Amino acid sequence: MAARKAAGLGSPVQVLAALLAFYAAAIFGYRILLRSFPLREGAVEAGRTAFAYCTYMLLNIFVFFPVMQSSFPMPFPFRRLFYVLLGMRVGRNTHFPGIVMDPPLVEFGDDVVIGFEAVFSAHVAEGERFSLMRVRIGSRATVGARAIVMPGVTIGEGAVVAAGAVVLKGTNIGPGEFWGGVPARCLRGAPQGEIDEASGLPLARLTGRDFPVKVG
Repeated sequence: MAARKAAGLGSPVQVLAALLAFYAAAIFGYRILLRSFPLREGAVEAGRTAFAYCTYMLLNIFVFFPVMQSSFPMPFPFRRLFYVLLGMRVGRNTHFPGIVMDPPLVEFGDDVVIGFEAVFSAHVAEGERFSLMRVRIGSRATVGARAIVMPGVTIGEGAVVAAGAVVLKGTNIGPGEFWGGVPARCLRGAPQGEIDEASGLPLARLTGRDFPVKVG
């Protein structure tokens, strides 16, 4: 104890309290930044918008990313709360060990299952153009371990993305479909007899497809 005090180190409780105080202040400042300069879909133009987004990214990379990454020892309920505090919309009973790069532009429905180290990103750089595109994950969808979901992707209710798949920018995955591969493609359509709970109609009718099984 004397050696710890001599070295200027506090007790584990003091260290934890200091860490919590630091992140509370960081999240408070982050929320003020988002309120003043909300993230909007589209190209990030030079000027105040670009400055605000660069500040937002610096906070994410150097302050929040150590908590976001799956190796950080944070229980699922606390990880969910952390992302909500960062502006993400999360439905009921949705918990995940994945990584969300742009929480304010990512939405999860109810009962979504996310695999280990799945990554969701709402920003893309193409040459000199830097854009933001919202990502939407429907209720009861499943995204497998280490899958990558790119900006502008919509995953319908009950759809499944296989482990390790890479869902390209702007992809629209229909309800109940099964996608996999690099780049991801539809491997199986929604079952013909599957019924949408909200409308009582077959999912195939709701999406206007016959949903054949795709082979090869």
